[in-house]
Amino acid sequence: SLTKELVFLPIKNVKIRLQTDASLTGGITGALPTLLRNEPVQNLFRGVDVGGIGAFVAGLTCFGLTEYLKRAGLAAFPGVNELVILAAASAVAVVFASMVHVPFETLLTQVVAGQPASELWGLQALGELAKAKGFDTFQELFGEYVLFCSKELAFTVTKFVRLLAGGRAFPPPVLRGGAISAGRLACGAIAGAAAAVISHPIDTLFALKASGGEGTSSEGGLPGLDKLFRGVGPRILIYSPGIALQFLVYDLARTYLGVGAGSLLQTLDILAVPQA
Repeated sequence: SLTKELVFLPIKNVKIRLQTDASLTGGITGALPTLLRNEPVQNLFRGVDVGGIGAFVAGLTCFGLTEYLKRAGLAAFPGVNELVILAAASAVAVVFASMVHVPFETLLTQVVAGQPASELWGLQALGELAKAKGFDTFQELFGEYVLFCSKELAFTVTKFVRLLAGGRAFPPPVLRGGAISAGRLACGAIAGAAAAVISHPIDTLFALKASGGEGTSSEGGLPGLDKLFRGVGPRILIYSPGIALQFLVYDLARTYLGVGAGSLLQTLDILAVPQA
């Protein structure tokens, strides 16, 4: 998760700007040249600190809980379809991971959208926000938790289910004689693209709300599809190769460390009561 966030942060910045700035047009091919022409290139790395911290903490929470709950569920309910257990495990993990992720994503969105316009670092913006709003800062950072969690649920469940469905035909992406399983990488890319498209309208609503924009149309309803899908191109560019990279790094690390099902199911053994 951290690797993906850092590698694709400039594209994520363009995505958020497209979602929150109606003056940018032409998708990523139109917005990126405009931003590079009118702003310093370092603006594409706004919020790198909070983006990296949030991705690492949320990824640690989500992957750890998903793996544990999936394997525990398969052991406890051997007759239940594996896809059902995986979807349920992913959903529960996302609910908890979103709690730690939403304040960082709110800060990142505000900084990228130019609030305040002079800030490059999210933690510096957090200090200014705390001075200005005091205890109301918590409401500011966690106020869109439900919307953020809904977006993450739609994305994560689609991602895991699509990856598992496609991954049955391919081995995990471990190094074998210097070669990496191209089929497994393709599964991650397809899963990332599908999840990005399905969850993008909610992602746009979150970006609008978090940045102080309006999440409704002038008539009071939801924005039109043209507005809800602004920035979907950059999001696909982030998550299609990004999810392939994410699962590649994750599975290679598991293989290198020798972590298997038994190891994952021992994570809560510290809570067990010693037997006499």
